[in-house]
Amino acid sequence: MGAAAFFFARQVHAHYPLRHWLFWRYAAYIGLSLFWALGCVSAGHYTLVRLLGRTLPMVEQLATSFAVGVFEFFFFMSLAGFAQLYEPWFFPVLPAAMIAIGARSLFSYVRRLRRHAAHHVKPVRAPWFVPLAVLFGCVSLALIYFAILTPDNIQFDARWKHLAVAEEYATYGGIRRFGEGWTVVTYPLLASILYTWAFTLPGARLFDKVELAAHVEMVGVLFSLVAIVGLTRRLGPALFFTAPHWLKNDAQGWQFSMSDGRERSPGEMYDLFRKLGATHPVWEESAPFCSKSGCARAT
Repeated sequence: MGAAAFFFARQVHAHYPLRHWLFWRYAAYIGLSLFWALGCVSAGHYTLVRLLGRTLPMVEQLATSFAVGVFEFFFFMSLAGFAQLYEPWFFPVLPAAMIAIGARSLFSYVRRLRRHAAHHVKPVRAPWFVPLAVLFGCVSLALIYFAILTPDNIQFDARWKHLAVAEEYATYGGIRRFGEGWTVVTYPLLASILYTWAFTLPGARLFDKVELAAHVEMVGVLFSLVAIVGLTRRLGPALFFTAPHWLKNDAQGWQFSMSDGRERSPGEMYDLFRKLGATHPVWEESAPFCSKSGCARAT
């Protein structure tokens, strides 16, 4: 098998050098987006444990850690933007720093899960329709992923707003005042700040930056699916009345709009922690100033 693969690669290399294959580019996009996701999960896990004083059930812990971590990433990116730190060196530093923040706590948590699974989790025979449902889900995710393999599929909203703002910030080196009165930047979307990180990718073409932003969005879609599992356990049948609103943007294809289920105002985050049992005084004192009516959903 190995000899056959070597022979095939040698023959193909003469016509299309292996170093020019797009496979390496897409592998890099996947690796970098997972690097970003690990930073969000690590920092979010640390924050969640400190605020709640405990961990949630595994699926809820993973989904909520990612959501909190994305908000923290947005916050740190905003501070860095105000300080004009959007430089090539900043691209790996922020996710690495967020990984370091919660690495010890997250590693300990994963070890406990492994011990628990080894001694307490028993195999359960799944109903006959489960393999069909898994197959349907995998095919659906593959179709979504295939749609982001080319930047030609980005929607108009992303072309003139989300990506345009991200490119402007990355080119300038930070968040600046727009004296020409570009109204879009008066309410900077969370998505644009996240995509700014992708646009600071060192030594990359525009194709690479747009594709990395698309893979960051794809990671958000996957974690949204994880969150649905936890919400199903919490809400039961009530989820079917609310899920369509949360998922409407994801169902429209690749449009670079991390909204609805993944953009939450501070007031909504306060409500989330309160329902989960958090009693941190910071949340209690800031609640009157973070009401849903007074906080923009997009920032």
